[in-house]
Amino acid sequence: MKQVYILSFVSLLLWLIYCSWSNYVAHLHYYNVKNSFDFWRKHPEQLRLNDVEQNFISINSALSLVPDNSVYYQTRGQLYEWLAVLDSENREGILKRAIQDYQTSLEYRPLWAPTWINLASVKWRLGEIDEEFKGYLSNAIDVGSNQASVHKFIVKFGLTHYKAKTPGYILVYEQLPKHLALGLINPLSEREIVMTVDMLQLHGFACRLLKNEASNVRKKIRNCR
Repeated sequence: MKQVYILSFVSLLLWLIYCSWSNYVAHLHYYNVKNSFDFWRKHPEQLRLNDVEQNFISINSALSLVPDNSVYYQTRGQLYEWLAVLDSENREGILKRAIQDYQTSLEYRPLWAPTWINLASVKWRLGEIDEEFKGYLSNAIDVGSNQASVHKFIVKFGLTHYKAKTPGYILVYEQLPKHLALGLINPLSEREIVMTVDMLQLHGFACRLLKNEASNVRKKIRNCR
């Protein structure tokens, strides 16, 4: 009986060591990909197919070691989005694979707003502003109304469609003033929101949306006091 206990203890110990090792190695693979994302965001002109392919090897290795990690599926979905930038011929199919990974990620972590935003963003890139898109956006707002990713997306989506005079603006016009203000207050979204307003040259419109906000929020928009 004593030998059985010893064998059970050793087996458990080896299993714990293996799990710890697997998580450690998987996390190293994940951080390799994350570092690539950070670099590409700063230097999109240096995005190369070979680098993307190498990152797929890394994230697939992470998933082979820890197949129930929602972050790794979300990361692979983002990697498919980068691949779609390079491969315009197969863009639609690649983006749909990103959707599949985001949906898998949400099976493990359904209350994570950035992944819902990822889904809405891909649907927008596909030109599919449909009921499914509305559901993704609604879920993102429900579970993450104060998160930077939600602020950034609603502001970019709303202002882009306002500028283009397209019906998409109607989907977010009620939420837009709130998320514009909250996004400017949140340090994780402030810079990108200011850049969006600058890029679209909608300073006056943004200023009007902020008419009820304090001056320290309004003045973050150029010529808005």
